[in-house]
Amino acid sequence: MRDIKRLLGHLQPIYYQIGFLFLLVTITALLSAATPWFYREVINFLTTGEISQWFKSVIPFQSSQYTTLLGIVGLYVGVLLLEDIFANLRKYYGPITRTVSWQLLRKEALVKLQDLSMSFFYKNPPGAIAEKLNAGLRESFWVVRISIVDIWPTMIQFIVAVVAISFLNSTIALGLLVAIVIYAGLAFWRSKINRRAENLFRASMEDQARKWIGAITYQELIKQFAREQWVESEMNAIYKVLLDIEQRRYRAMAWISFVQELVWKLVVGLVYGYGGYLVLVEKTLSIGDLVLFVAYMDRVMGPLGYVLDMYDQLQVSLVSVRRMLELWDTPIEVKDVAGAVELKPAGGSVEFKNVSFRYREADGKEKKEMVFKNFNLKIKPHETVAIVGPSGAGKSTLVKLLLRFYDPDKGTIMIDNQAIDQVKQQSVRRNVSAILQDVMVLNTTIKENLKFAKPSATTKEMMHALKMANLSDFVNSLPKKLNTVLGERGLRLSGGERQRLGLARALLKDAEIIVLDEATSALDSENEYQIQQAIARVVENKTTIVIAHRLSTVKKADRIVVLKDGKIVEQGTHKSLLRKKAGYYKKLYSMQGVLLKD
Repeated sequence: MRDIKRLLGHLQPIYYQIGFLFLLVTITALLSAATPWFYREVINFLTTGEISQWFKSVIPFQSSQYTTLLGIVGLYVGVLLLEDIFANLRKYYGPITRTVSWQLLRKEALVKLQDLSMSFFYKNPPGAIAEKLNAGLRESFWVVRISIVDIWPTMIQFIVAVVAISFLNSTIALGLLVAIVIYAGLAFWRSKINRRAENLFRASMEDQARKWIGAITYQELIKQFAREQWVESEMNAIYKVLLDIEQRRYRAMAWISFVQELVWKLVVGLVYGYGGYLVLVEKTLSIGDLVLFVAYMDRVMGPLGYVLDMYDQLQVSLVSVRRMLELWDTPIEVKDVAGAVELKPAGGSVEFKNVSFRYREADGKEKKEMVFKNFNLKIKPHETVAIVGPSGAGKSTLVKLLLRFYDPDKGTIMIDNQAIDQVKQQSVRRNVSAILQDVMVLNTTIKENLKFAKPSATTKEMMHALKMANLSDFVNSLPKKLNTVLGERGLRLSGGERQRLGLARALLKDAEIIVLDEATSALDSENEYQIQQAIARVVENKTTIVIAHRLSTVKKADRIVVLKDGKIVEQGTHKSLLRKKAGYYKKLYSMQGVLLKD
């Protein structure tokens, strides 16, 4: 119930639509529950010539038996007509409410997803996230529909039927109540089994989605190492798990359903026999009463089975909704403080002051090893600083901290003397252009990829950026030029072309701080030379942070900062660092096979 309340809370903007739908199904259910009384009145009137006092008071023309019969039939037709009107209104507003609610929840899911910190996306595979959201969104309205459109009106009919049977004969009502308790108890047991199985099924489906996305994303790697059979065996293992879950689930459900139907058929047989006895022997029940009784027996049997089936389906649907809500409940690690203001750029100075940081495990626990402890680094406006060191030294972590993908455990990071945890994180990212080794390319046109950096960019501005990034000749050679679609992850581009596209976007963004994280490490000499030329244009009059493994690319930096185990062990110019006899930079430079005389 708590999850249903939470889900309805997210649908607050359309409460009026849900309320109107609730009213329609309530009226329709009450009108439907009234129809068996007309059967009773017609049969009693045809067999005894009498009708109940209530019908006498509402039928206007009773001058003859025929006009009385017409009055009953006319009232019955009027009730059926009203029922059809409200039922068709429900059929119209139900799908509309479903569509509106789905759109509302999709929008909220997107907002929730984008609010999550980057650490969440580093730890969770996209396939599993997509499966959780898709299943949760798909089942969300069914939870509302089952609660309002299915269970509620059926409960009304069920209650009316039980009250009517109790009114006719308390003995039969008591026997019926015992059967209902047994039937419902078995249904709740079945629902519990189904819910547990659905939890296992959903977890396996998320694992399957993760492997599916991996099989699609890493096809080049799979083919390169001829691992197709391994991928198929991995998927087959999940299929076997899914099949085993479904076989055990439906085997248990089949047995429980068999026992339910057996109990119900025995009770129905006994009730029919006892009712006939009351009509033929005791003569305490009229034929019309027996017809009403039989009609309401169907109204008990049908609704009870349907309600319990819907309850079962509700529990299954809630599994997916609950997993989606748990995803929505994921703590946001990087938040804007109350009253956060926009960052005001003023030259592009950067400072790390006594920064301490360690990563967390997937379960949220802190790792033992600290990446930084009381780390300090100050970068002046328009200064080009290269940060070098072995793998694991913390070079890329500095970029993530600067972009506020993570917040430090202690200390402060400043841009233009403004603490970045006190300003809006989006304003920080707007003022920092990060060009990474693996440039993200959208599966759309070159134009749209460029406009991602600056939506208002004109064609002239885009072509100028491409020219500065040494990419304009390539774009002009394409038949559709800027309107060329680049494919998923930019697969139609070479590594160098992707890097230059990233540089063109950085030029359009025109941020005061440029971060180059291994931007040329995977390129050949010709591409590296072209990109180095483009980089020189991009970083002109900008504060530039260069993260590099290949030390030959950082010789022209104003300052080189050497990291080891999260600490600065050396800093200076390329030449000054090489002059140190036992310097760590000199050692790294020599290990890369670079002539010291260079």
